[in-house]
Amino acid sequence: MASEPLTKEEAKRLLDAVGWGFAGTRDRAYLAILYRCGLRNNECRMLDIEDLKMDGEPWTLRVRHPKGVDRGAPPRELGIDAGTREYLQLWLRVRGNAAGPLFATSTGRRVDTSHFRRKIKVLAKSAGIIRRVHPHALRHTFARTLHDEGVSVRLIQLGLGHARLNTTATYLQSLGDKEVIDLTSEREW
Repeated sequence: MASEPLTKEEAKRLLDAVGWGFAGTRDRAYLAILYRCGLRNNECRMLDIEDLKMDGEPWTLRVRHPKGVDRGAPPRELGIDAGTREYLQLWLRVRGNAAGPLFATSTGRRVDTSHFRRKIKVLAKSAGIIRRVHPHALRHTFARTLHDEGVSVRLIQLGLGHARLNTTATYLQSLGDKEVIDLTSEREW
C-alpha cells in the first residue's frame, strides 16, 4: 500500500503530540529519526547506541541492519540535523550512554516495532490528522521533504538506502501533481 507523506506541519504536530517522561522522550526521538533520517521502522528499532556518532560535527547515524542486508544491502550512514539532535540529546539524558539498543524499554529491552505502529495512530488522532498514519509514512515524508528542498532523486535514493532508483521514484510519483497544477494554473496569456 502506498504511503501518503505528511506535510511538515503535520509531522511537527505529530511530534508535538508525544508526551514526555521516559517513554515519551524515547518515542519523540524515535519518530524524529524516522521523519528526518528516513529510516524504516525496523531499521530504527535495530539501532544500538554504538551506531550513533556524537563526537564532532555533524552527528551521524549508521544503519547496520538495512532491509535486504541478507541480499547484500550495504549499511549506510546519515547525518543528524539540529532538531533531531535535540530530541536525541533529551533521550540520551534519560536513557544514559550504556551499551545496548538505542531505543530501549525501561527494562533495557529493544522496543518492538508494533509499539510504534500502535502509538502513531493514537498520536495522529491527537494531532488532528484524520487520515491513516503509520511509521512508514514518515519515511515517505522524509523523501518528499528532501524533494521539496531541491535534493536530487539520486541523493534521496542513497538516503533511503534503495538499491534501485525506480523504487525511489515510486516514493515520489505523486509529487508532480501539485507542481503541474501550480504550473498550469499560474500561466499568463
